[in-house]
Amino acid sequence: MSDIKTKTGQLKKRVGDVAVAATLLVALWVSYGCGTEEPEVTQDRFQRAVPVASATPRATQAAMVSDESVAEVEPRHTDVTYEEADGAFRDKRYGEATDLFLIYATENPNNIWGHYMLGLSAWKTGVLPQAETSFNHALEIDSSHVKTLINLSRVLLDDGRPADALEHVQRVIEIAPESVDGLRLLGRANDDLGNPDEAIEAYVRAITLDPEDAWSMNNLGLVLIRHERFEEALRPLARAVEIRDDVSVFFNNLGIALERTDHGRGSADAYQRAVELDPVYEKAQQNLARAQNRNNDSPAQVVDLTVLAEEFRREVEGWQKPTVVTGEPVSVDSLPGVVR
Repeated sequence: MSDIKTKTGQLKKRVGDVAVAATLLVALWVSYGCGTEEPEVTQDRFQRAVPVASATPRATQAAMVSDESVAEVEPRHTDVTYEEADGAFRDKRYGEATDLFLIYATENPNNIWGHYMLGLSAWKTGVLPQAETSFNHALEIDSSHVKTLINLSRVLLDDGRPADALEHVQRVIEIAPESVDGLRLLGRANDDLGNPDEAIEAYVRAITLDPEDAWSMNNLGLVLIRHERFEEALRPLARAVEIRDDVSVFFNNLGIALERTDHGRGSADAYQRAVELDPVYEKAQQNLARAQNRNNDSPAQVVDLTVLAEEFRREVEGWQKPTVVTGEPVSVDSLPGVVR
């Protein structure tokens, strides 16, 4: 019994350390902006659960009390099955899943999926150091595990380390050159590194492979917005909201492109939809207030988003067609909207 208590006490200490890291790192999860006076933009930042009291892991809760109390807490049990931990993850109880997969991975150090799922659970709760460590443990078992490489890249991007992420993304592209997730991350890494042409090319390749990849369309529009190519950003963003009308950041970014091309009424409508989808989306609320004020000062210009979306859909079809002369895929350099 003393061995079991010692073992679980060590595990609790590790999870307690994770909880401290979570408190410090939750503030990192914010969307990008163009300054306080300009519309705010958001790119491909996958939705994760922000740690709250109700989602705190059992071991983390124990770690929050005094050391004397922790010593007296009896563990529920030490043996955790993969199915139990996976069930918590599938139910979106990510804090509990982190707790359980920490125990499982410790007791099954050679099982890559235990480390992988621990990393994924920790990332979902915003605990980036634990996520990075766990994904690295998984790669020690299999250095070519694509899912691990992809999600480790996401962690590093969220941690503001695009150069480190790029190394892993490039490995993904070597192993799976047609990975849409890999290409999208390649775009993100290059965008964060200040390489807009490479970012645009990666997003175009991803959309060519998957014409329904709304996130790549959103990110493509974001790159264009950042470089003040607002008119070009309209079509991919219009197509993105047509495919996914349930993502608030898509409508926020569309609103920016509309606002910067003098489509006052359209921008206000887009921001309004973003707020409806996410009532606590502060940047969209700020953008909406500004657009409504400006819209009152000048006549609104009507824009047909359906037409813009259809134009982009047809453009993507053109990307997928081989050239007449060589029979090879169309060069990205020759695509409309891509400047080299």
